[in-house]
Amino acid sequence: MQNQAITAAFLPLDACLEYFTGAPRSSVANTRIRQNSAEYACLIVTEKEVIYCNSRLSALGLLAKAEKFPLLSQIIPFPDIDLEGKTFTDVCLKLGLRGKKLACLQDISSTLVLRLQKDIDASWLNFDSVVQKMRAKKDPEELLLMRKAAAINDKIYSTVLPQLQPGTAIEEISREIDRLVQVLGAQTTCFATSVMNFGPMEGTQYGDYYPILRRGYTLSFDYGVICQGYCSDFGRTVFFGEPELELIKAHELVMSSQKHAIAEMKAGKITGSELNKLARQVILAGGYNSEFFHRLGHGIGKDVHEKPFLAEGEVQVLEAGMCFTVEPCICLPHRGMVRVEDVVLVTPEGGENLNSTTWDLKVIE
Repeated sequence: MQNQAITAAFLPLDACLEYFTGAPRSSVANTRIRQNSAEYACLIVTEKEVIYCNSRLSALGLLAKAEKFPLLSQIIPFPDIDLEGKTFTDVCLKLGLRGKKLACLQDISSTLVLRLQKDIDASWLNFDSVVQKMRAKKDPEELLLMRKAAAINDKIYSTVLPQLQPGTAIEEISREIDRLVQVLGAQTTCFATSVMNFGPMEGTQYGDYYPILRRGYTLSFDYGVICQGYCSDFGRTVFFGEPELELIKAHELVMSSQKHAIAEMKAGKITGSELNKLARQVILAGGYNSEFFHRLGHGIGKDVHEKPFLAEGEVQVLEAGMCFTVEPCICLPHRGMVRVEDVVLVTPEGGENLNSTTWDLKVIE
């Protein structure tokens, strides 16, 4: 901020709030929760102050335990009567922000930005890349929590695996995974649990899976947890009945692709785009191309998907302390899908896998 002559930065009350102040991010809900002036909710960072602004109902819980978060200079609730953001404007004017150069992150509301332009007469720039770069490199304390999250994923899989048998409803498996999340010490899932049942009678579109476990199907897991504010993301594939030779080949290629990519995750040596290409070449050499239909992986930390990415066009060079998912796949409609996903730490010597679940082919008769 000093280098770019920025007077104040406006951060959303999401993972950034938790990352910079230790105060818990706003809870995740399945529907949009509207409160008075909620579009002006933010964290305002200046040279001397860190101010938390939110609607009254949302701020009450934090006010009750403000002493736990000494970095917060002020906690300012928007009164219920304030439906137009007057309190927010007053705060900005008292901070002397009129006509100043300000910074915003991409998840700040457009309403807030327009208010800064119109009523505060301020110029602003997108500061997202600065904050994302800070969050991308994890320190030892963060890595400890990410290891815990990965270990919980491993434990969930090893607990669910013996319960799998033909005739089981896919919904039952998803519910069991979600139940185990808190039983094993995590806060919640970090995205909707996905149990993908691929085989002869699956639907015509990706996501339209057959609802019951049957012989001749593959079950591909994709789930993750939040452990003390840090995320995990995990995937394995289980075969019901001895798989055909092509699926065995696909499994070997996917595991080889992941292993090869992890070995090349050396700090300062490769970009996300280059690693994505390298992993795809293994699968391409095996005779597949479009069957690996998504990017190799994504950054992960406070959020389950963070920048940078392991994808075409990503110019960021991998640095020590960055964490990524590495998740190649081969999808063969109406026959099966083979995927693997682990969280991997970048080191000078290559990637360190934070998961420990076996990568061997798993068959349930």
